[in-house]
Amino acid sequence: MAAYFYLNDGFRAASTGSQTDPGQAQSSGQPDEPAPASEIGRLQGQVLELRRQKDDTETRLRELQTRFGALEKDQQELKATKTRVAEFESAVALKDKDLTVVGQKLAELEKALSQEKSSKDRLNADVSSKDAAIAELQKKLESFASNQASLKGEVDTFKRENTRLQAQLVEINNQKGAAEARLGEVEKQNTGLAADTKELKSARDRASQLEAAVSERDKKLIQFEQKFGDLEKALAKEKAAKDQTDVELSSRQAAIADLQRRLEAARSAHLKLEADIQNTQRENARLQSQLQEVKTQKPAPPPAPAAARAPVISQPPPVPSDTAGAA
Repeated sequence: MAAYFYLNDGFRAASTGSQTDPGQAQSSGQPDEPAPASEIGRLQGQVLELRRQKDDTETRLRELQTRFGALEKDQQELKATKTRVAEFESAVALKDKDLTVVGQKLAELEKALSQEKSSKDRLNADVSSKDAAIAELQKKLESFASNQASLKGEVDTFKRENTRLQAQLVEINNQKGAAEARLGEVEKQNTGLAADTKELKSARDRASQLEAAVSERDKKLIQFEQKFGDLEKALAKEKAAKDQTDVELSSRQAAIADLQRRLEAARSAHLKLEADIQNTQRENARLQSQLQEVKTQKPAPPPAPAAARAPVISQPPPVPSDTAGAA
């Protein structure tokens, strides 16, 4: 518009100059004369040229206004893009921080898992040793039970033998009493009966032998009863030890079951953390890729008009559609 007014002022100045010539001619005392045709044609040509320049100037002005609007829009898009880039960088920093925290948690879980495995291995070793001890106790119990049965049979045999010998002793004592009674009668009746005396002596010797055998059997029976009592005590002690081992084994098995549950929970947490890390890494890679695309893409500058002096404004990069959708 400034060019338009400038051109109009020039036109008016030219018209004024052409109008002052007759005044000057009149003031000089010369008569009015019509303008020559060539001067009129020249002025009309100037008018047409000025109108054409005015139209060209208005056209360039509209183009510049359109380009200025596009540049302003690009500046707004550049500002929005910078905001999104800052948001992306902040999101990437947060993701990196989350990855660091998740990595620390994963390391702690792996350490706890290793400790749980070591504890489980120790418990398995303890259980194996307890199983071996229980098997050894079972063998000892079976051996004690077999020895107990054998000793019980021997004790029963000795008891029957003792009963038989005691019966024989009673019978011999009875015979001895009868023989002594007969001996007294015989001695009173006939002191010369040597056969009865010899029989009585033999009966007395037999009774002494039986008494010695019964005493020996009693001693052996007492020894066997003491040994049987010792075996019963040892068997009770072994049973108590076996019961204690069973209790410890049950406790170990419960601890192993609890450790297995904790191990499964730790494995589940480990797998979940690995999945979270992979998802976070993929999201981080996607954000970094979008950030790189936003930073590297640059648009071609629009052509500037040759005649007009447009202000130089830096062109912002266009925002790609996928980045705008992701934002």
